[in-house]
Amino acid sequence: VKALSGVISQTYRNLEIIVSDNNSAGDVKGALSAFKDSRIKSFRHDSELSMTENWNFCLKQATGDYFLLLSDDDQLVPEAVGTLVKVFLTGNTALSYGRAVFKGEAGGFLGLSRSAPPLESGEEFIKESLSGRRNALPSGTLFRTEAGRLLGGYPETGSSTDLALRLCLALQGTVAYSSVPILEYSIHPGGLTFDFAKAEEGFLKLADW
Repeated sequence: VKALSGVISQTYRNLEIIVSDNNSAGDVKGALSAFKDSRIKSFRHDSELSMTENWNFCLKQATGDYFLLLSDDDQLVPEAVGTLVKVFLTGNTALSYGRAVFKGEAGGFLGLSRSAPPLESGEEFIKESLSGRRNALPSGTLFRTEAGRLLGGYPETGSSTDLALRLCLALQGTVAYSSVPILEYSIHPGGLTFDFAKAEEGFLKLADW
């Protein structure tokens, strides 16, 4: 509900909102009934997909020019999409992302994501990302839908799948960054952020890939 509220509140109104219910135990249908918005398209999977399969399902369903994958526990600020999309109107932008505010389980402030140049080459972004100096999160990153599809979508590299796709996209042009926070990103025990074993496995899969 929090994630959807943030999407519906976007000042950039020309949105298609795809909800992919990955066979969750919660009452997603009931939660969605509170939102009377014709832009919402909801899908439910009868058996649980892998994270990568679910993300690629969303990418396949999208009909808009641009794509942003929002996790269900994150929230965009009202100006987020408008901020991310405007840089695509000029230049050769391949990827646009913004700063995140990290929030704990109780909603407390934990810090900000790393800063970055407002514009950099794709090659520089790749180098800095692999060095751990870029925090481009799926929930705060926008790219051209067709570009993602032509690259085959999110690859099967475990928890590093979003990083793998970003690196490929970055080869196609420049990367833009907004220093104004556009996203509240939830960090909680049990999530991928704290699962170091899965993170290590994901990076090894990325290296092989």
